[in-house]
Amino acid sequence: MKVYFQLLPGEGSPRAPTKAYPGDTGWDLYVSRDVVIPACSFTDIHTDIAIAMPEGLWGRITGRSSTLRKHGLLVNEGIIDNGYRGELFIGVFNLTDHDRFIPAGTRIAQLIFHWLIEDLQWEPTMVLPPSQRQDRGFGSSGH
Repeated sequence: MKVYFQLLPGEGSPRAPTKAYPGDTGWDLYVSRDVVIPACSFTDIHTDIAIAMPEGLWGRITGRSSTLRKHGLLVNEGIIDNGYRGELFIGVFNLTDHDRFIPAGTRIAQLIFHWLIEDLQWEPTMVLPPSQRQDRGFGSSGH
């Protein structure tokens, strides 16, 4: 199975997504242009890459664990629909009280692929089928 990618022309230095180890779920995405993320604010960060996924796949951009721990940056999850062919951006919120400089080439997010379920149908009902959990919410498992 192939995911086609394009390094977009322009002022950035795009890099193809990579994995650190075989079997890793996420493909690391790289910042393609130096960026300063102001304190307590949101910024869209360039990757300068575009992709074409095989039919039936969609992508999810999410943070790497080190992004929050090392930089104080929270990556806003983003959904990449199968038909999208534009640049992939990484939406990042700086949780700190200091501006953060992120140099081009830094891995701050990852792209995870998922299978699309197309034949799902919604069925209205007056009563939902019972489950063991029912309506017990956050913390209901006791862990």
